[in-house]
Parts: sequence; structure tokens; C-alpha cells
Amino acid sequence: MARLTEQQINTFVDEMKNLNEHINTHGEISRSTYIKHFHTLINEEWARILEVAVTCDHLGIMPLTNRTLEDCEQLYEIIKTHHSFGDNLLCPSPKQESRLPRALRDLPGSTTTVKTATWRVMMNLREAYCDMLGIVLPNSDSSIGLLDPKPRDQLFEF
Repeated sequence: MARLTEQQINTFVDEMKNLNEHINTHGEISRSTYIKHFHTLINEEWARILEVAVTCDHLGIMPLTNRTLEDCEQLYEIIKTHHSFGDNLLCPSPKQESRLPRALRDLPGSTTTVKTATWRVMMNLREAYCDMLGIVLPNSDSSIGLLDPKPRDQLFEF
């Protein structure tokens, strides 16, 4: 298994912190409140997030469900195989998505869209990240202001 780079880890941690900070500041994350941020990510950033998640699961430090792992692997394969079709294949803007072939809008062999699987993965990764670090922050409006200002994320320190 390849060693994770600082860039991969930083991308993953930054995204998890962004999600947690959204909950801490605005309450529950819903597609309508957060999807525009996902539209700004590029394939390379998505790949880094997925690589860190799968590696952490394999190392046993951030266990993921089989479904989350399968989704991560399928999403990663879409990026790896079809990156030439666009800069953000996992959560393109509506305009970008309309330019994608229909085959790239759905997970292979599934009725689930790539965007839905991406959303599900990110919500599951945030929960696993929080569990790994002992952060108690449910995705709920009642979580506003509950994020510890000094989270215990020394796990990834170099």
C-alpha cells in the first residue's frame, strides 16, 4: 500500500474540517446548503480524499462500512478512467453535468447517481473522521456551536 502524502492528508483533513465547521456554524448539512462547495472541487482533490479514506480503513484507523468502501472505489475508478471528460466528475455543476455522457452520471450497475453516491460518501467519511478523533458533532441544527475549538487531530501530524 502506498504511503499517503502530506498533500493527500491535508486535502482530506481540510474537507472534513470544512464539513464540521459548517455544522458548527450553520447547523445541519444539506445538499442545498453545501453542494456549491462540492462543485468547486476538482478530480485530483476528490481522488486524494478517496485515497486517504480507503487507506485509513485498510490501516484500521478509520473503519468504513463495506458500502462506503465500494462507493469510494467506484468513484475513484470513475475519476481514474474518465478524467478527460471534465475537471469535476463526482459533483459537477448542473451546466458541467449536462455535458457529461449519461454513462458518467450513474454508478456502474446501479440506479444511484454519481452525485448521490458522492454526497453519501462525504457524509459517511465525516462521521468516520469524527469517530476516529473522538469529535461529537452530529449533523444537526442542534450541533451549532458544539465543535471543540481544539480538535484532536494529531493523528495526521508529521
